[in-house]
Amino acid sequence: MKKFLSFAVIAFTVFGLASCDKNAGKAKEIAEQFVKAYNEGDKAGVYELFTLSRDYSYLSMSGQLKNDDMSADYDEEKDVYTVTLDEEATQRLVLKADSLGNVRIIDSYGVFKLDTLYTELGLKTGVPLKQLSDGELAVLFDEKETFMNFLKQKNNLAYGGKIVPTYGGRWHLTNSILNCVIGVQNNGTEAVSGKDYYLEVEFSKNFTKLGTKTVDGVDLAAGELHEITFEASEYRNVAREHALNWYTTVKFRGQSQAEILLKYGTFTGEEYKDYAENKEKYEGEFLGSPATLKSDNEDVVYAHADSTASSKVVDTLYHRMSIMVRRFENSEWVKVWSEGFKPLGYIPVKNYCATELLSPVSMEEMTVKNESGEVKVYKAQDVDSEVVKTVKSGTRVHIIHGDLTNEHSEMDGDYMFLGLVEIQPNGALKQIGYIWSDDIAWGE
Repeated sequence: MKKFLSFAVIAFTVFGLASCDKNAGKAKEIAEQFVKAYNEGDKAGVYELFTLSRDYSYLSMSGQLKNDDMSADYDEEKDVYTVTLDEEATQRLVLKADSLGNVRIIDSYGVFKLDTLYTELGLKTGVPLKQLSDGELAVLFDEKETFMNFLKQKNNLAYGGKIVPTYGGRWHLTNSILNCVIGVQNNGTEAVSGKDYYLEVEFSKNFTKLGTKTVDGVDLAAGELHEITFEASEYRNVAREHALNWYTTVKFRGQSQAEILLKYGTFTGEEYKDYAENKEKYEGEFLGSPATLKSDNEDVVYAHADSTASSKVVDTLYHRMSIMVRRFENSEWVKVWSEGFKPLGYIPVKNYCATELLSPVSMEEMTVKNESGEVKVYKAQDVDSEVVKTVKSGTRVHIIHGDLTNEHSEMDGDYMFLGLVEIQPNGALKQIGYIWSDDIAWGE
């Protein structure tokens, strides 16, 4: 029996090595095809072999790649093949084989040239441009991804070109014509042309959105304040009711986010370091959307390490939990964060919904306190209702802001009562009753 097992292990090892050798040959062959297409300027061929190079306009082909003495080295830990094209220039291709033995290029280093605009932005923000792969740089400077949204938030004023609407604003009615006046000021050190920007004015009545108007900008010298007047007669009746409000945003025409940041932003050189150390948190903060966790059995949902059911379970989430989610195109899974942007893992799309459809409840651990030595838990939000349980004063309990028993109801506006829940062995919440707010030791 031992001999049979040893032979099986040896056979499996030999098969594994043979498989790796076979895929290494495929990796080398694909690398040679890629280099040939690249050197001939065959963009269609390059895009077919490496789709990432097609998806980002700020990555371009530049110069020629070496095509001699290629070999594919296998990295067992990462399960990828690396083909070095130019060791001195640190140019290399990264390839991966799937379970069927199909090999494809998944990344590269130094093969594509980053647009000058993004190179400059990277240098100003401390991005280690020489250390990151072409794929990593492509995603990093994608305006829809975390880093660029992080830079935009860090330079919120700069992103508006340092042109800001002044506080206030006013309107006046003349012969049923409503004119609105908005002050704008250039807080920058350089003049700005009115052709470069516009105002987006969102009108509302008692916080209900009415519509949006676009207003052309005006030339502004450094430090200049100017009042822009424009007509909005469609809202004259709301103005007559003294219920008209608006919110103004400055937007620039025909300029990418990178151009605006470089022209008006201020950087310390530590931005990338901050981003890299808090990448997961920032992704949830800038790209996540509020949602409510939903369990079919109203108990728990398990969060996984990645977007596959076979991956490790990393957290247990409760029904009606308030979450932030990011959904990826054509994926049946979403990435999930807590309200404080703590990464929680991945859950199936079916296990979340909009807060309008299912209102979330937020749970926190608090201390109960009463001079009598015990705190009453009521069956309903009424001190005259049945007492279902008593809790010893000083006990830590789990309180929810919301109500598990009614998916759309809101608690009393003054929070006179709060729901008491108990965590079940599987992580689900069970509502026991309600506690009078005076029996909560607030701040303790």
